[in-house]
Amino acid sequence: MQLIVDGLRFSYQSSEVLKGVSFELNDHEILGVIGPNGSGKTTLLKCINMVLKPKQGLVLFDGNDVKRMERLDVAKIFGYVPQNAQLTFDTPTVFECVLMGRRPYVSWRCSPEDFEKTWSALAALGIERFAMRRLSELSSGEQQKVLIARALAQEAKVLLLDEPTSNLDIKHQLEVMNIMKDLVIFKGLSAIVAIHDLNLASIYCDKLLLLREGEVVAVGKPKDVLTVERIKDVYGVDVDIEIKDDRVCITVLPNSLNCSPSNLISVNRKKA
Repeated sequence: MQLIVDGLRFSYQSSEVLKGVSFELNDHEILGVIGPNGSGKTTLLKCINMVLKPKQGLVLFDGNDVKRMERLDVAKIFGYVPQNAQLTFDTPTVFECVLMGRRPYVSWRCSPEDFEKTWSALAALGIERFAMRRLSELSSGEQQKVLIARALAQEAKVLLLDEPTSNLDIKHQLEVMNIMKDLVIFKGLSAIVAIHDLNLASIYCDKLLLLREGEVVAVGKPKDVLTVERIKDVYGVDVDIEIKDDRVCITVLPNSLNCSPSNLISVNRKKA
């Protein structure tokens, strides 16, 4: 499997959000997409699976132009896991939500194979016990597992995860990231994950793509992308970096934003 993104551009009306983004993803790889808020991470994921149509550029899966594929064929390649579950008043059960992942393979009605794949996905995420519960009844971490199970039932080749650890505590962050890593290793998938936590990105991702205002600043191994100078330049904060077992450990330095208590008091007095 090889995914090539070449020169991707996208605009919301007159505002260009992606400005020639290019990278490659290979078998059993996890690519972390990092960058400040508004740098184009979510838009990039949506352009890759053609939820949004790029203005320019190519997305090639094993040499095939994704833009020319039928919608259901694209869904057999990419499993999109949004940042938060879109809940309505009458939310589906967990089983129904995961079964929706079988949509690319269903003709008139679900087959025994579709039900089997759904139960298998639930088991892989360890959430069979939630099968008959409403999605809205679950915690944020549990909902995230359901959305990943749906992508797994979809039998996608590439998982696209949009900030899967947002609003989760430390334990559930690690749980979700470990699940992603296990799926890549044991299910033979690849993954692209938009993520804010640079330390988690360094631990779990094979490569990083650093974006700023829709442009690629750097792409490569975490230890090559995450440097003191680059983080200062892109994020505007001072950090200390330590390399442990080829992984980057980042510590934000105190007062790197010049927001000491005395400064905050001074600002508040000016406002008053």
